[in-house]
Amino acid sequence: MRLSKVVTAHILLLLANLIYGVNYTVSKIPMPEYIKPLGLVLLRCIAAVVFFWILHYFIKSPSKKQKIESKDWARLVLAGLFGIAINQILFFKGLELSQPISASIIMTSTPIAVLIVALFIAKERLTWNKAIGLFLGLVGALALILSGDSRASSYAPNPTLGNIMIFINALSYAIYLVISKKLIEKYDNMLFMKWVFSIGLFMVLPFGFNEVIDARWSEMNTEIWLSIGFILIFVSCLTYYFTTVSLNVLPSSTVGIYIYAQPVFAVLTAIILGADSLDLVKVVSALMIFVGVYLVSNTKKLKTKAT
Repeated sequence: MRLSKVVTAHILLLLANLIYGVNYTVSKIPMPEYIKPLGLVLLRCIAAVVFFWILHYFIKSPSKKQKIESKDWARLVLAGLFGIAINQILFFKGLELSQPISASIIMTSTPIAVLIVALFIAKERLTWNKAIGLFLGLVGALALILSGDSRASSYAPNPTLGNIMIFINALSYAIYLVISKKLIEKYDNMLFMKWVFSIGLFMVLPFGFNEVIDARWSEMNTEIWLSIGFILIFVSCLTYYFTTVSLNVLPSSTVGIYIYAQPVFAVLTAIILGADSLDLVKVVSALMIFVGVYLVSNTKKLKTKAT
């Protein structure tokens, strides 16, 4: 049985945020001891540019001959700025200075920022279901994260500055989701992604070049190489592709609220690694998060049934 586009979009969003959730722990493995954050960001951009240009070249699509119209380049540059350069630089620099769990707490503010931006730019309507869903998701995520201790706290040299960077990163990603939606609806997914990452690469290059050169390549063991490989392939390429495909089908506010699932996966990763344990608070919080996702993503359906 073939899945509908809506169901497929939700599955892809769940997978993307699973990868993001695991990334909070994995990204702390190579940095800053073996490679500093801006160097890692540059490697991510290079990997994504290579991935999307090759994929766009070989993929068979009726829209493959599309070209970016001159009037859309300004919006595309903004997408590269907010979705790639600012987003990734602040995330990895903030994660270096802060704790993985603290970072995931701050990132739960993204759906709120997305909805606020969407209300003004995309003219999305705030319904009671969306408002309640956002509230439940935020409360559940905060309760889940704040209920446990983090063993990574000793690796956080400046949590306050790091959390500020993560918060600005969340705002940047919210802007990216909203301003890129029209471009994603208009252009082929691969065409959009290859150009937005290419633009982001040139913006990141001056900041990350020296850190790539200075990385301790000869001292990296298998664990370090595997963690970098995970970051470059799964976090850098697949998550952006999954999100882009989903934006073709779902409202930007629905895409944004899936970030509430990241703390769940972040804590589960800590449990698997023996860094945390499961309790009632975590179970209840997880339920609240997914109820929030359901309410926001099914607003139209619930309204139809009510009438």
